[in-house]
Amino acid sequence: MALDYNHVGLCGRLTRDAELAYSSSGVAYSKFSIAVNGWKENDVAFVNCVMFGKSAEAVSKWLTRGKQVIVNGSWSQSRYEKDGQKQTRDSVNVNQVQLLSGGADKPSLPQQQFDDEQIPF
Repeated sequence: MALDYNHVGLCGRLTRDAELAYSSSGVAYSKFSIAVNGWKENDVAFVNCVMFGKSAEAVSKWLTRGKQVIVNGSWSQSRYEKDGQKQTRDSVNVNQVQLLSGGADKPSLPQQQFDDEQIPF
């Protein structure tokens, strides 16, 4: 029996500030995207990310455009219909994010790592 494993680890720069919101059931979530260099020159992938719960609340204020981060989580694909056309959207469900540096015009923060087990709530 084969074992399937879904784990994603990426290092890149935030393309926009994180957006903190709450679901109708009150669960916090933060949406952001990162640009990740590919293996070829000038090959860049833009990856949508989402983080849930207390971790999302704790890190959203630090996740601003231009900062370099490492994200770990699992790959997710959602399917939906828009204007009669079937659509898919890929994203990473982030369970851990590590801040590596500030943006070009923003000061660097000390390295910080956040995940559900480390947040003191």
